[in-house]
Amino acid sequence: MRRPLIAALAVISFAHPTAAQTCRGLAPYAAGPVQVIGEGSLTPESNAVAAGLGYSLPRGFFADASVGTRSSNTFNGSTLELAAGVGYAIQLGRYQLCPIAAGGIGMGPSKPFGNGEDRSNRTAQLGLAAGVLAGSIARWQFVPTLALSYAYRQDAAHDYTGRTLFQISDRYALVQAGIGFVSHNWSVRPLVELPLSFQSGDPSVRLTVGYNFGRRERAGVP
Repeated sequence: MRRPLIAALAVISFAHPTAAQTCRGLAPYAAGPVQVIGEGSLTPESNAVAAGLGYSLPRGFFADASVGTRSSNTFNGSTLELAAGVGYAIQLGRYQLCPIAAGGIGMGPSKPFGNGEDRSNRTAQLGLAAGVLAGSIARWQFVPTLALSYAYRQDAAHDYTGRTLFQISDRYALVQAGIGFVSHNWSVRPLVELPLSFQSGDPSVRLTVGYNFGRRERAGVP
């Protein structure tokens, strides 16, 4: 019993995925090791736009980073948002699992309502994303995805001297469900994000458009 279990774990640990973005509903890095994305998102209280860059790392690892701006209906001004993440793809037939870790910071809005406050936030996520190639029509493949993460968020405000006025932290579960439409090196992915918390934000809807380019990788290398 012990030997089959060890063998199965070894196959999962050292599998070299050929489509290192199925778990996120985006085009595979086999179509190009560099990925650029544009993204828009909406919540009941805010809207945001962002641009990002992803890269395929050796042995199934991948990394990405993004920069964006968020406008709030509650505060005057906008927040500059910076984010980065890393993941590892495990291919299991049509299915793919990806442990993913990500973090971000938000700067602003500054001096909302003219009261001299500078606001900021920090976020972190650690979770697992899963996706499956469900079918295709013409040149488009359909890739449903589901992710569950343990998330952390800290919101703070400082006065003009740098003194902390308040600081609020929250830890919660984050559920993300979407479906990717992939055609070679193009991808379009609508996604719904649901934070299971009473403090850290509202549900959001995102639309991501991605394009992969660059030299194709050698056969057998993710």
